[in-house]
Amino acid sequence: MGDDVSIFKVARLRIVDHMPCAIHISYVREDIVTDINEETEQLASMFNYYGKHGYTNLKSMDTHIHTAFPTLEEQRHLEWGSWCR
Repeated sequence: MGDDVSIFKVARLRIVDHMPCAIHISYVREDIVTDINEETEQLASMFNYYGKHGYTNLKSMDTHIHTAFPTLEEQRHLEWGSWCR
């Protein structure tokens, strides 16, 4: 992509059994979904968001999973305590 394409970063906290367990990050081209910045409260599911805007038959392609030890800020979001040390 060129420098003229703006990218919007969406970070969502994944909750399982009432416990924060992961942070999911998506990168979306702002020129494709121009109102994404105004709808941040509705971004719990990117597939639902795309469907609402007429994008159907989506396929997961070129998906990359990256695992890393969480930063201090991410640890706060994940509510890490002394139990994980």
